[in-house]
Amino acid sequence: MENGKWIPARAAFLTSMLLITVISMVSFIDEATEDADAVLPISAQFYFDSEQDFRTGNLIEIGTGPEETGQVTVDGTLEFYRSAKFLRTRIMIDLKFSSDNPEVTGTVFPSMIDIQPQAKLNHYPIKVNIQIAPMTKYSTGVNPLVNVTVFGTWQANYQFNEMAPFASGDISPYPLYVNVKPYHYLYMTFDPVMLDLSPGSSGWVRCIVKNSGNGFERVELSMPGATAYAKAGWVFEFESTVLDIGPDAEGWTRIKITSPRKLEPKYHMEMHDFSVLAVSHYSSYQVKDGNLEAPIEYESGVFVQINGFDFLYVPWTWTVLFYVVIWIVLFNFGIDPFTMRRRRTRDPGFKALYRRISDPKRRARARTRREERRKLRRELRESKKQKAQLEKGQDVPKALPGTKESSQATTSRKDHILDLKRSDDGLDLDLSEPENTGKLAPGKARAPLLGGGKVKREKVEKEMIDVLSSLDD
Repeated sequence: MENGKWIPARAAFLTSMLLITVISMVSFIDEATEDADAVLPISAQFYFDSEQDFRTGNLIEIGTGPEETGQVTVDGTLEFYRSAKFLRTRIMIDLKFSSDNPEVTGTVFPSMIDIQPQAKLNHYPIKVNIQIAPMTKYSTGVNPLVNVTVFGTWQANYQFNEMAPFASGDISPYPLYVNVKPYHYLYMTFDPVMLDLSPGSSGWVRCIVKNSGNGFERVELSMPGATAYAKAGWVFEFESTVLDIGPDAEGWTRIKITSPRKLEPKYHMEMHDFSVLAVSHYSSYQVKDGNLEAPIEYESGVFVQINGFDFLYVPWTWTVLFYVVIWIVLFNFGIDPFTMRRRRTRDPGFKALYRRISDPKRRARARTRREERRKLRRELRESKKQKAQLEKGQDVPKALPGTKESSQATTSRKDHILDLKRSDDGLDLDLSEPENTGKLAPGKARAPLLGGGKVKREKVEKEMIDVLSSLDD
């Protein structure tokens, strides 16, 4: 343009170039829509907040317990980006959650995101809710971490035709790892609950530990105050002080309890109680991490009842028992336990004792002596009975005069008086009964009315007076 006027040649050139540009744009409209980020390429990815207490990187810690569902909410962001050249379309995004453990479930909110055509780079906040079932086994080498994943898909129609199929794609998954925190709970009981012992005796009691937690436990057993028990004479022996118990299982060990010998129970019965402590070894790691203030422990008591005393644990009884055994051994060898001299016998010990007991002559002599003793006891009873009747003023039964019994009684009494008189004059007479074959020592006489033995002068005179008075009657 010169002086405000268009130069025809230049105007024609510019018009032709503008026309060529417009035609080229219309001819390559399809390539422009394919390259536009209305459909491809689309970039979408997840970001999660790392400032939450229960999360370290992509590791999430969740606790649980009996009838307690563990639950956490993870805050995150979905970043969406597309570089559109000319055309843009509406895009729908579907977010999902997956887990490799059926006891761990979760959801993503919102589950659907609608991206308008005007959006090119946007950030959409999302929340991931993770739940674990009550008493889910905590993560160890046996039970590894639970792998959960947040992922999604997108779809859009880029051909501006309602009947055209929608294009779709996947959003890169974001992995999260759930660490189930341990829950420790112990319970302990004893079988039997009460142990009956006597002083100095021993007994066994079974200690049963129940693991009600959500994982393996190593339980350490001990006795508080064991030093004081030992000073009092009590002895406790554990078959094992460490128990490895699985989740929702139980383990047991036996404890041998020995009571002291010098124990005097009151009223032949005395009760003692002792405490046994069970401590969770794995809970000490949580104490070091600051999750617990003190290790998990459980303390329970076992009762011991002392009844009477044990005879075999009294010291002097052992002495008597030992002496009896030695006495039997010496007697069997023919040695007198009191004088420690050997007896001059053909068969010492129990053989001689058996021969002496089974000797027929000795048995006959013993039988005769028993009969004599019975007869003398009968005569003594009769004499005491007659004496009691005389003291009461009762008449002694007498034989009727003129009968055979009366004459025999009179003759017997006269003979007896003569015998007593001769014995009193110093004669040595044998006054034994006809059945008795033994001999009396010199100067001794056996009075039938008095039951035998040496008769004093006063008694003889009194008896003679009684007999003569009975004859006069």
